[in-house]
Amino acid sequence: MKSLISGGLFIKSSEPRVLTQAAVQVPNSNLVLTATPAKGAAALAQLAKTVSANRLVLPLLAGTPSQIQAAAERLTLLGDNVYVQVPTMSDGQLNLRLIQQLTQEGIPLALSGIATRQMVRQLLDGLNPVADMLFLMAGATSYYDLIVGSALAKLVPQIQLIATAESLNDLCMVNRLALDGVAVGDSLLPFLRRSVQGMTCQVDSQQIQLA
Repeated sequence: MKSLISGGLFIKSSEPRVLTQAAVQVPNSNLVLTATPAKGAAALAQLAKTVSANRLVLPLLAGTPSQIQAAAERLTLLGDNVYVQVPTMSDGQLNLRLIQQLTQEGIPLALSGIATRQMVRQLLDGLNPVADMLFLMAGATSYYDLIVGSALAKLVPQIQLIATAESLNDLCMVNRLALDGVAVGDSLLPFLRRSVQGMTCQVDSQQIQLA
């Protein structure tokens, strides 16, 4: 299956089984687990091993900074393909100190909940990443904020900015921006069958069509 997206494709699901299937259907995709499975650490370890050829983003449970740091250190030991998803903000404040500590340890991070270009700028001004880092933009991010945020992120080679597409219309919109990647729910997988890089796409109720 060829990706419709000009950048990297990130497939989101709360079910490890769905991500395992997606890794087979879309071999070069990135996988994002959105919830910790009931079987906990054992299920996470099995998933990381099964999809070792794919980049895998794993979630952290909320907790104190020290708890988050300890959990991130454990998750990164599951495989070289693992990125740890860390909330960008807690109690209305950017988690700059925690994020900087983790990246200085060389832990690949995926920062979630980034909604505006201002947040992108604050993160870039406050961080000095020495490890690869993903900026996971929220689904409600405006088109203009994606444009500016992406331009800012490209100034730092370690940063990849990933948009979120919650519908086929979103998918077409973000594809025009040639971002580093886009995250989609597994429900959109049946539509990702054509490459439309550099072209305008139209959406009907069944499929993406070239204009």
